[in-house]
Amino acid sequence: MLCAACTEIFSGPRKLAYASIRPWQQTRESFEAALAAGCHLCHLIDEVRQHNHSKKSADFPARINYAFKPLRPQWARHGQGSKWYTYQDPGGDDFTELERYLAGVERDPTSIGLARLLADESDLLRYLSDFWIVLQFYGCEDIVLPMELRRDGDSDDLQLLADTHLEDELSTGHPRTLQLASSWFQRCLRDHPACGPRNSEKEEKWLPTRLLDVGTLESPTVRLVAGATLDASKSPYVALSHRWSPDNRYILRSALVAQYETQIPPSHLSDKLRDAAHVTRALGVRYLWVDCMCIIQDDGGRDFAREAGGMYKVYGMAVCTIAAAGSSHDGDATIFAQRDPRRVRPLVVRNPFCEKGTGSKYTFNIVSQYLSPIYEDCVRGSEWYNRGWVFQERMMSPRLLVFSRTQVLWGCHKLQAAETWPCGKTGKDYIDRFTSVEVEKGRLHALADPQLGIAVSHDSWWEFLGDYMGAELTLSSDRLNAIRGIATMVEDLTGQKYCGGFWVTPDLPGALLWTLGMEGHRVPKGAGYLAPSFSWAAVESRSEIRFHKSVAGESRLARILEGIKLDEGANTGRAVREALRVSGRLLPASILTSSEANAAHGVMTRAAGVKWRSIKRRALEYSKSLRGRIKSLAKKTNAILIRLIRLIVSSLKNCWYGGLMWVFIVLAIPLAIAALVIALALVVAAAGIALGLIPVAAILYGLFELLVVIDRVGYTLWTTQLYPRLFAARIRAEAEERVRARAEHEADMLRRQRVAEERAARVFADLEKGVRFEDPLAGQGTRRGGKADDDEDVLFSFYSDFKLPRSEVIDVFCLPLVRETGKMGAGDVYGGVRGLVLRLVEGTEDQYERMGVFGPSHDGIMQLPPGEEREFLLV
Repeated sequence: MLCAACTEIFSGPRKLAYASIRPWQQTRESFEAALAAGCHLCHLIDEVRQHNHSKKSADFPARINYAFKPLRPQWARHGQGSKWYTYQDPGGDDFTELERYLAGVERDPTSIGLARLLADESDLLRYLSDFWIVLQFYGCEDIVLPMELRRDGDSDDLQLLADTHLEDELSTGHPRTLQLASSWFQRCLRDHPACGPRNSEKEEKWLPTRLLDVGTLESPTVRLVAGATLDASKSPYVALSHRWSPDNRYILRSALVAQYETQIPPSHLSDKLRDAAHVTRALGVRYLWVDCMCIIQDDGGRDFAREAGGMYKVYGMAVCTIAAAGSSHDGDATIFAQRDPRRVRPLVVRNPFCEKGTGSKYTFNIVSQYLSPIYEDCVRGSEWYNRGWVFQERMMSPRLLVFSRTQVLWGCHKLQAAETWPCGKTGKDYIDRFTSVEVEKGRLHALADPQLGIAVSHDSWWEFLGDYMGAELTLSSDRLNAIRGIATMVEDLTGQKYCGGFWVTPDLPGALLWTLGMEGHRVPKGAGYLAPSFSWAAVESRSEIRFHKSVAGESRLARILEGIKLDEGANTGRAVREALRVSGRLLPASILTSSEANAAHGVMTRAAGVKWRSIKRRALEYSKSLRGRIKSLAKKTNAILIRLIRLIVSSLKNCWYGGLMWVFIVLAIPLAIAALVIALALVVAAAGIALGLIPVAAILYGLFELLVVIDRVGYTLWTTQLYPRLFAARIRAEAEERVRARAEHEADMLRRQRVAEERAARVFADLEKGVRFEDPLAGQGTRRGGKADDDEDVLFSFYSDFKLPRSEVIDVFCLPLVRETGKMGAGDVYGGVRGLVLRLVEGTEDQYERMGVFGPSHDGIMQLPPGEEREFLLV
């Protein structure tokens, strides 16, 4: 249904020309009436305006024009050049003014003659992929509606389902909407063999331990069944990906398993689970897997521990995954959403450029927006997408059926579609490029690439985990569990070993040098076990994690021998699950934690640590003495007084700006008027006296002006004529001195750089041999780059993983991992060593835990006792 103003847009043949611009005959009142009456095009326009809220105008729709416009193919495909075609004046004397005007009005802007092809519909499909047309409304607002060409007879069931009975489909759970979803699903099963499970032959006949038998549309009874009792080749199942409810009311308990195998009462199923079962039946599938109802939840985690290892199979072997992306924070809410289908579904119109009238064999789908912003808003912007466990679930699923808050979307390896684009878009062009299911699956498969995958470096792993790093988890200890299924699958595909969020590959020493981004966001280390200390999953900080990427010229100073699993009861003082066996040099050192919250800590020798520990002890003893307590009380009193003064000043300012200023202004106006009257009286009284002094004042003013002119002329003559001629030799000498000084400075810098490079090369050559290097420049008082305190004992900086107590001395070990040479980042780093700062686990002899990262160290590392290469566990 279209209103009168929108019907006029398609009432007659339109020209695809530069000046094919027409006014939209719509007023504010008629637009509101059209929305109330259900005009499809007006609803699409209003939907775009809702997304462009910041650009809405109060004058809309007054003075709005519309035009059918083609987009430049170079911009649509690659984002290069201008978005719109622009008219070029032919020029020349052979063209009259009228001919130039007609050329501008009627000329086809495209090079393929698109206007003619659309008008007579001759051989149009041949150029279908070479043009993009939009319906643009502009004036006080700019609204662009994409148009997709369709041919009668080519419209399949997907298009027909999206076009009919829009007034009834007010819910994403409407039968016709589910029929559209079923059509996507059945077409993928029939035509997309590449979208099947990517597991080995031996795993194709696999079923989860438990499933929900949801019955049929005619007999919708739900019960729990054991996967072992079913024929895997004849029992396809659907999985549900969802956000759990806060209270976990609807879960599988040990005492209810036997009852549920007979029938699950409807009251024991949440609205979300009932909706998922209904969608499963609509897809023609009988079995459904839901984590909260297929894994026992009250046995202390034992059943979950058994099932977690095969979680990637659960979603990887499911024929489809239903994603409840539109559910609110209440995890038990329905997955179906109420919406107006006229704001979602495409408007189908006959070819408005055809000169054959009703005889056109082509139609256009007019939609509110491209698929990219729909996906960003409905999928990536949902609470479901930002849930940690969902990352693995959507990566492993061969097909995704997403129920968002406005419409249903489909994603598989070959097709990304939505109710707005029922036949799908490839998303490969710039005009509609987005991070689709296909792109995310591509990152997963890239991990196994022998040239670019994890076998070469961790870079592809970091890129793959990009979205996961910011995901939310109910339990912080699940950060590794939530991707363990993906890791297991990649292990099977590549043969590489996985341990604690890393891959045991040659570049692992450098990969362990991850750091936290913002110093101020570090939190104290918790008491519970999250992950191995060397893992990025071991920190609860909200800071961004920065991963170390390998660079040319980087050499490794330690070897990672293997990743191992440790028993829960290992003699480590805590529950350690995974560890790395490392071969390297442990250099005894101490760290002096900074007295500032956002500064890096400093690494020192053990001898310096003993000295500073003594200094700290004496400071503590002094603080407990009578004199120390008096001084501390004086400092606290002074600080309180300063805060009190600042508070008073701030309060006075607030009072002043809050009201006293206006009181002062009101009182000052009468006083100012009185002062002005008095001043005028004084001026009049002084005028008589001044009349007799005017001639004298004029003469003095003239003399003053003459002196100013003489000064300016003299200054100009001195600076431009006299000084350059009288002191030419001096000027040349000063210039030559500056040039000579600059050359000497540059030569000195080059000499210092060569000396530093030579010294660094000797340091690291001896360090690798286990020989302590005696620095010939030691003792010259050079500063070695620490930020902890004004102290020459600091050798280099240390960046901790957790918030540490201030001004403390802690005994640690430094483990050099990589040596960098050449250009790093914005500057040149020659011979810089980076590594880990470790601490011996209490009660053990060969197990160490990570505290943070040190470096880059240039000449500071040589001050530490070199130590011998040994094997130990990094836990």
